[in-house]
Amino acid sequence: QREFKAWAEELPLSVLEGDGPRRRMLWQMPVPVLLVNYELLVRDWADMLDDEKPKFDLVVLDEAQRIKNRDSCTSETARSVPRKRSWALTGTPIENRPEEMHTLFEYMTVIPKGGTPDLRQMQGLSRDYVLRRTKDLVMKDLPPRIDREEYLELTPAQKSAYSDAEQNGIVHLNELGDQIS
Repeated sequence: QREFKAWAEELPLSVLEGDGPRRRMLWQMPVPVLLVNYELLVRDWADMLDDEKPKFDLVVLDEAQRIKNRDSCTSETARSVPRKRSWALTGTPIENRPEEMHTLFEYMTVIPKGGTPDLRQMQGLSRDYVLRRTKDLVMKDLPPRIDREEYLELTPAQKSAYSDAEQNGIVHLNELGDQIS
């Protein structure tokens, strides 16, 4: 909501929230922008009949790494939303395995359902479909960094656990002696 207000305040938008009947009504309203979190998408989509499910021109997934596991309920639901176009926004498209990128390409309908492109194909797809911006390229668009030190009081249980970990850790390090730097 904040980003739409800052960058496209002229676009009317609705946020999917509230109880079940309210959300069902919001799903059916013809608004240019409908914001929904992944949890409500999964919950509501499963409850709707096929003819009740809205069709979209564009579906944008923010934090799209949430669908990286192809077999997860979240991923299957997001990929099943009827749409003409798909965008996936993420700062971490691959965390562990190339298959995570396959799922994003499948969501964007760049590869067929269940597709598994090889490394050379993945490089070509990435060149064509990934817009990567590094911090040095966008630094002028970012607000200045604000660092603020905060001192927090530990609870008695936290103090005890910290003290215990510190003492046992020092004893263990001393036992290792010259084996470590």
